[in-house]
Amino acid sequence: MHTQSQYRQQQRPSFWHSRPFEWGVVVVVLAAIGGVFTWQYQQTEGQAEYAAIQSTLGNMRTALLLDFLQRSATARALAAPGHDQNPFPLLTPSADNYVGEVPMAEQSDVEPGNWMFDAQCVCVGYRARHPQWLSPAKDPAVLWFKLTNTGGPIQVTAMHHYRWQGQTIS
Repeated sequence: MHTQSQYRQQQRPSFWHSRPFEWGVVVVVLAAIGGVFTWQYQQTEGQAEYAAIQSTLGNMRTALLLDFLQRSATARALAAPGHDQNPFPLLTPSADNYVGEVPMAEQSDVEPGNWMFDAQCVCVGYRARHPQWLSPAKDPAVLWFKLTNTGGPIQVTAMHHYRWQGQTIS
């Protein structure tokens, strides 16, 4: 026969087998999963933005090359619109996130995730949506690319050595 104190000890589980401990473990596991998911989501967003930047630059270079070839084939002077030409109207399909001509001095007015053209500098800029991935860190986080006439197709070159998640942007 059990005494009353023995009955209470048998009825009370230890802390390690109690509901609060079990719920604590569940909360910790869910928090860890949520943290990993958030980190992976941010990494993926960064990779997607990098791909979009590289894609737009590639499209721009292709459009400038095609424009040069068309002007050359039709015997128009190579001095015709070229070096100071805004490359965005040449893009097909057009860049939805192009906001127009914006001087470098006003780059902070551009919403993140948008491209701009500076006619005075003859360069294109991109204001990063996720600036934490850009190095060197800048405020505002804008990547600038110079348009240069080398006698052939207009060249688009980065004005700084930009890296995005450790990868070079060129």
